[in-house]
Amino acid sequence: MRAKLINEILNPDIELFNQFKEIVNEVKDSDTNDPFYELNQKLNPLNIFLIDFKQHFDTLDPNEQKQFFNSNMIPKLGIRICGFDSNLKQLQIIVDKSFDDKFIKITKTKLNNLLNKIWSAFGHETIHMQQVNKMKVKQNPEFKSMEDYYRNKQEVMAMAFSFIEEVSQFYSKEEILNILRNSNYSHIHPLLSTYKIMGSSTYKMFTKYAYQYLINKNDDNEMNEKFESYLSKRFKKQEERNKKLDQNRIFISKEEAYNLKPAEFNNDIWLRSLDTFDDGQIIELKDVIKTYHNLLKAKMQIYGKYGKR
Repeated sequence: MRAKLINEILNPDIELFNQFKEIVNEVKDSDTNDPFYELNQKLNPLNIFLIDFKQHFDTLDPNEQKQFFNSNMIPKLGIRICGFDSNLKQLQIIVDKSFDDKFIKITKTKLNNLLNKIWSAFGHETIHMQQVNKMKVKQNPEFKSMEDYYRNKQEVMAMAFSFIEEVSQFYSKEEILNILRNSNYSHIHPLLSTYKIMGSSTYKMFTKYAYQYLINKNDDNEMNEKFESYLSKRFKKQEERNKKLDQNRIFISKEEAYNLKPAEFNNDIWLRSLDTFDDGQIIELKDVIKTYHNLLKAKMQIYGKYGKR
């Protein structure tokens, strides 16, 4: 029996990807001189659009242009990046001016090998398509930094899928499980390293989703039970720790905090601690206590340095 996990993953749309590949092969067989146009004619009804890179690049702000200028996902086909436009609900494949010529000249065998390499990015974007479709309220988040982008919960899920797809080309499922268990392996893949640096909560979310995608990718029932048993225990413990932490958190107004001074605390330092917070601000009691101890420590250091002559 499968373990019941909160925040179940959304699976990529493999059927849509197979339709995409079928259409690409049809256009290849047609010997067209304008594959960009022909592909769009057939793919657009599926909400898949080929977009000219220069045209797309010119619409970006300077910061985004710096990030995407060197993007070159499949150089041998002139495919620069894949993306999902949540406003238009379009899966977009951004191609440069070399696309038509490369598409015409490439052999069908090589073409299909390259198409399979797109799956990680294509599947990633179909996860975003499903996330948008499930939203009751339309969202179009703007990220102030790449860190904000990577921390976004929707992005963490899709990144976890891409990570599993890409490392599965080089490692067995048992090896990937060990990589996820051991933080010393974060150098194995840039995404694992990125989320490890970001810290506890985001890293745990990323590895949780990665575990689930690893389970879904595996056909061995015995191995799946092993994975799920480990996964269930790992996150059950985490949920229990989080629940305990939430129970110990006390949120109060600054005014209420004046009357919650522990008996052994110095009244003057307690008041100075509270003065570091804004009037009317809802604060956590532990933050006031932490501030108190910092002020007390500073006072003791000053006394130790200047109090004795």
